[in-house]
Amino acid sequence: FRVLLSEAPEEDIVAIELLVQTGVLEEKSTLGGLTRMLSTLLQRRIARDEPGKDRLEDLGISVRSEQELDYCKVSILGRSAHTKLMLDSLAEALEKPLTLDELNWARKRFIDNFSDQQGAIGQLYDIFRQSFYRYHPYRGSHRGSELAMERVSLQTAQDFFTQNFAPNKMIMAMSGRFEPVTVEEQIKKKYSQRPFVPIKEVDIAWEAQPAEKEVFLSAGSEMGWLFVGYPAPSVASRDYASMRLISSALGEGLSSRLFTEIREKRSLCYEINSMYPVLRGPSHFLTYTITKPGNVYAAKKQFLVEIQKLKKDGITQLELDESRRKVIGNFLLERETN
Repeated sequence: FRVLLSEAPEEDIVAIELLVQTGVLEEKSTLGGLTRMLSTLLQRRIARDEPGKDRLEDLGISVRSEQELDYCKVSILGRSAHTKLMLDSLAEALEKPLTLDELNWARKRFIDNFSDQQGAIGQLYDIFRQSFYRYHPYRGSHRGSELAMERVSLQTAQDFFTQNFAPNKMIMAMSGRFEPVTVEEQIKKKYSQRPFVPIKEVDIAWEAQPAEKEVFLSAGSEMGWLFVGYPAPSVASRDYASMRLISSALGEGLSSRLFTEIREKRSLCYEINSMYPVLRGPSHFLTYTITKPGNVYAAKKQFLVEIQKLKKDGITQLELDESRRKVIGNFLLERETN
């Protein structure tokens, strides 16, 4: 169980983040959505006491949960005087076995929220992953499957919770006004008794198709959408940092090559951006463009021209320096909690 502590006494605030290594690779298709459902339940457990009353909101403590393809995250933010309460609430939420009432509450919450609109980008991104990854678990969405969650049993949910929400699959990070030695002792006391579990390495053979694959979708819309993706290194690869900088230089921000060449100089789109997900397994570099339907082909043609330029000439020192600043700056901004 790894704990990262950063004392910052300037403000009377403490931020706690718990990262749990569980997602679509652990769920497979039969349990799609279980991580999301359990992280929502964990958030509720932390915030409420046994009678169901919210014990943290009145104290100004916020609790959030998020889920990505490879992990889920629980974030707690409050004043330093409530540090022990926040840590105790988190530990208790992880220790208790699931009950049928809790599972039914979480199931209903999951199903009620499942139909929430993703928007066009989310829907098209799902279609891209399904085509790109084929039979790999990354083809699915972290949103999961409504049918799978309707069928999941209490025992199955408890087994998954025990196996994947274990101390050796977690990292806790804390920053704020607290005494590190005291906090570390409290964390050890709460988590040292919890059993570690054998970690099953998920290694799924996957190779990108050697030929280009195109998917065309028609819709009665005045907007045209263009998604173009390539295989990219996993976060464990020695090439990850290089690819992160290339992604930034090519498609992130108003100074990126794609924005400059396709939007500013040629006015071929309304919006253009790129994404490079941080994944344990095979990742992808994806660009998406929003334009007029009549400009889709021209935008794609210019995009491919820029890719060829990049392959032939690489990026300049100026682009490299700017990309470093953007990547580091975005990293810090994404992790702000107050």
